[in-house]
Amino acid sequence: MRGGISTFSIDVYVQEIEGVWYGVAIRQGEVYATTFSFEMEDAIQRIKRSLPKRLKPIVWRTTDLQAYTELFHALHRIFNGENPEFQFKLNMDHLTSYQKRVLLCLMEVPKGYVTTYGSLAKVAGGSARAVGNVMARNPFPLVVPCHRVVPHDLTVGNFGHGREVKRELLAREDEGFTRPAYKEIEGRKLALFPVKFIKGIKQPH
Repeated sequence: MRGGISTFSIDVYVQEIEGVWYGVAIRQGEVYATTFSFEMEDAIQRIKRSLPKRLKPIVWRTTDLQAYTELFHALHRIFNGENPEFQFKLNMDHLTSYQKRVLLCLMEVPKGYVTTYGSLAKVAGGSARAVGNVMARNPFPLVVPCHRVVPHDLTVGNFGHGREVKRELLAREDEGFTRPAYKEIEGRKLALFPVKFIKGIKQPH
């Protein structure tokens, strides 16, 4: 224990599926972080950066545990544009109350739509810039879909894995919606825009 703060070990598992490396950090059955990358070491480093310093990661390259195999395949299905039911508990105790609020609001954005930083701020509070900072530090990419948040002008915007990856993720999620919609959250309306509205998105064949 240092400075009155207890440190705990946390298991980090990485697994490759069809050329994509997925990473998860799990402690006592709860997921503290997820990630994906195209290189194993990058996936490991992304997970480590998402964890608070009091959690000491122990890295395992693969796992034969059935529950975690299902978790990896759920991430892979999301990456491929599917919408599987995510049955694993996300632990957000290491996040601020504002980060939690923004991420929980973001989880209301359905596949096939995007929202804007400004619209998310109107619902969750703060500014568009503050929302952008939360997106940049999202410890649960894919599960909490930060790729579904774009600038007010509906350009693709920034993404930790690069803009082209963001475009590809969104293109795979296109459900053919053609009209804007909204999601009511605690009496406030979160604006939703069809994926096809985003500039530079290639339409699926």
